[in-house]
Amino acid sequence: MAEYYYLAASLPMLKKDEMPPVSPEYFMSLCADWLSEKELAIISSLSLIPSEKNEFPPESVAFKWIAHETALRNRMLKTRAAASGVEAEKYLREESSFFTETEKNSQDLAAAANPFEKEKLADSLRWNFLSELESGHFFDFDKLCVYKLQLLILEKWQTRNVDKGNKELDRLLGCIKKESDERKNNI
Repeated sequence: MAEYYYLAASLPMLKKDEMPPVSPEYFMSLCADWLSEKELAIISSLSLIPSEKNEFPPESVAFKWIAHETALRNRMLKTRAAASGVEAEKYLREESSFFTETEKNSQDLAAAANPFEKEKLADSLRWNFLSELESGHFFDFDKLCVYKLQLLILEKWQTRNVDKGNKELDRLLGCIKKESDERKNNI
């Protein structure tokens, strides 16, 4: 496997729950200068939303990420479906690996106080899993894959804004109230 000493060493450190030091686009522009076309295609395809097909080699970070994320999302779906009385089976994706911690993690997520806390906890679990994957990978392609995924997690939270969220909630509640009032007037 190729080593990318200069590229990996030049990347700023990522810290959970802090502002990302670079954008994913900037990171990808750096990768374009160093990676082969095949590697660039792989790292470009990595996303926080796993693809339905996991066609990467089983030993790769990309494969392990998609397998773990699919398992975590399936457990979260089952937990929510059970609480709602909805049948989950038709929405589940095929899993290529088994992760013992996902069952406990899904229970912890279900116990979270609100959707915001659930999402924060889920991303913390994702971050921790990626940190485990990164172990032993200092300058190789897998290190760069982990970096991109952690960068995407950080970027996701930078787009969250309490004031913007409250305005959207007020707008939605206003729409619901208006719709309810219209129904009352039509009765």
